Amino acid sequence: MLPPSLQPGTVTLAGSGQRLAWKPGTATILQLLHDAGVPHPAGCQEGDCGACTTPLLGGRVAYTSSPNAMHDDHTCLPCCCRPVGDVVLEA
Repeated sequence: MLPPSLQPGTVTLAGSGQRLAWKPGTATILQLLHDAGVPHPAGCQEGDCGACTTPLLGGRVAYTSSPNAMHDDHTCLPCCCRPVGDVVLEA
């Protein structure tokens, strides 16, 4: 069995209702957004600057590294996280 952050799932964008299929092998949520042609702000792409901070409306994420930018249980840094199951972002 894959770790929870490597299970297939869906990333739903609340603003547009767009649903993106998450597959193991996709590095981060930010990569998934960019691969789908969804523009999303980003800076350092390592979790240090906070430029990509996004409200997390549902679900959980797992970080690929320890981000230095401020975040809490209601936000995520798509540049360095993966969904744990299905998630809903305000994006």
